[in-house]
Amino acid sequence: MAPHTWSHLGDTVSDATHHMYYRGQRIKEAYYRGEKIWGEGDTGGLIISLRVRGDFNVKIKGENLSYSINDGKRIFTKSSIIRIAHSSEEYTVNYYATSATFFALNEHNPDWDVTPQNLLQILTPFGEVCSNIKDFSYCFADCESLTAIPSDLFFNTPKVTTFMTCFYQCYSIASIPSGLFDNTPNVELFDGCFQRCRSIVSMPSGLFSNNLKLRSAGGCFDECALLTAIPSGLFSDKPQLFDVAGCFNGCKKITSIPSDLFSNTPNLRYMDTCFANCSKISSIPSNLFDDTPNIRGFRMCFYGCLGLTSIPTGLFDNIQNATDFSACFFYCYNLRGNAPELWNKYPSADGTRCFYMCSRLSNYSNIPSAWK
Repeated sequence: MAPHTWSHLGDTVSDATHHMYYRGQRIKEAYYRGEKIWGEGDTGGLIISLRVRGDFNVKIKGENLSYSINDGKRIFTKSSIIRIAHSSEEYTVNYYATSATFFALNEHNPDWDVTPQNLLQILTPFGEVCSNIKDFSYCFADCESLTAIPSDLFFNTPKVTTFMTCFYQCYSIASIPSGLFDNTPNVELFDGCFQRCRSIVSMPSGLFSNNLKLRSAGGCFDECALLTAIPSGLFSDKPQLFDVAGCFNGCKKITSIPSDLFSNTPNLRYMDTCFANCSKISSIPSNLFDDTPNIRGFRMCFYGCLGLTSIPTGLFDNIQNATDFSACFFYCYNLRGNAPELWNKYPSADGTRCFYMCSRLSNYSNIPSAWK
């Protein structure tokens, strides 16, 4: 008997035994425009289960996609964008596939009408069918109502290489769970991952311990205004790390920098705005840059760090060829003691306003006008 063929996939459902039905009749294969989209046995595993409200859209790339609402019958679909129009009441939506290679609530694409603010809770980790997902960029970005992240969320996604802006502007998340990235050893990019998560108060020690391929974490915690501390050794032993620009910019509650924050990061290149506007940091460890000889950019690195009272002797001694110190200590007006003579050690570097408004420094009068 020839397989059934149809054009309206909305007529296709499954029951609790995972059998497929078309208009009440059980079938063994399903085709769409001549392409087989389902066969008996292709029941699919759970991608993820979410608690949402109102209209809700996601984008998924995978095979044999389906979804169910409140654990009802599965609805199979060929579209990569699954749109659910629903009343404002809360409900659970489960997404399924035999394999998935992409999942996101938000791609920041103006042509895609997304509703990330309607996500209330992540109920399950990504399932085993997600083992080939490599990109979680913007996955949960702008989920303003999301209050917590499951610690095992990414346990089944060992091939992921980027978490760029994954939780960007998740305003209600209060903490980062321990072990969140323990089973993602191939991640290279964490840029903006928790940027503007303004309610995060703490993060666990060892957050990136298993991410030895980490290359860039620029803006990772940018504007996390309630974050109170940086764990010891957060970025230590990351030989491929080259960029932490803006990483802690605007973290106004942080009071100290761990001395081993960048231990064994020999390829680190860019520190621009890394600690800018961290107004409560009171001191800089003298050995902070001992293992980072190749840093090129310190632009605005400690900009607006009003709590600093001194620059430790030898802070930049191991830096070999820096090219940019512009506004590095801009508006750090409580600095006292001597400023390091960076203008002599790096005569070709851009030092524009490096020590602007730092007039309480003992050797302020000796600083070249271009550097203040």
